[in-house]
Amino acid sequence: MKPKQWRDQLFRGSKPNVRPLDLINEQGYGADMGYLWAAYKTGSFEIDQGLSQEEFAAKIIDYLTSYDYAWMIEDRNAKFQNKIGPVGWVAATFNGWELNPHFDKFSWATPRNIMRANVAFLQMMKYRKEIGVLVLWCMQEYTEFYKRLKKYGVLNYVGKIPRGDRRGDKYEFYINGRKRA
Repeated sequence: MKPKQWRDQLFRGSKPNVRPLDLINEQGYGADMGYLWAAYKTGSFEIDQGLSQEEFAAKIIDYLTSYDYAWMIEDRNAKFQNKIGPVGWVAATFNGWELNPHFDKFSWATPRNIMRANVAFLQMMKYRKEIGVLVLWCMQEYTEFYKRLKKYGVLNYVGKIPRGDRRGDKYEFYINGRKRA
C-alpha cells in the first residue's frame, strides 16, 4: 500500500485534533492545565509525586519556557465521557528553519492513540510553510516505533549516532517542511 492508503486506514472514521496548548488565559489557568494535572496524578510524567497543583503548574510553566511551541493532541479514547480527549502533547523548539519536537503520551493513551497522534502531528508539520525541516531523535527503545512511521509517509530514518546522548546511542529521523531556502 502507498503512504496515503496507510494514513486513510489509520484515520478511518476520524483524525486526531492537534491544537495549541491552552495553559494560561485571562481567567488564570487554561483548560489544558487540568488535563496535565490529571496526567501527572496518573503517573504520566517523570516528575516528583506529591506536588500541589500550584507547584505542578509552576513546574510545567517553567519546563515549557525552554520550548517555542506546544500542542495538545486529542483523539478518541474510552476514558473520556464524550469518548474524545487529550492523549498526549508535543513541545518543540524552533530556530526559524528546524523544528525539534518532543512527544509525551498520557497514561490513558492506547498504542493506537499514540500512533494516530504521532502520524497526525507529523503530517500537519509536513505541510506547515514556516518549517524547513523537522528533526526528531530518540533512544533505542523507541526506534522501532518511529521507523514504523515511514510507511505513513511522515518520517524518514537518518541513522544512529553512537554515544550521541549521555544515556547511549541516539537515533535521528526527519521530514521536510514546505519552507524553501
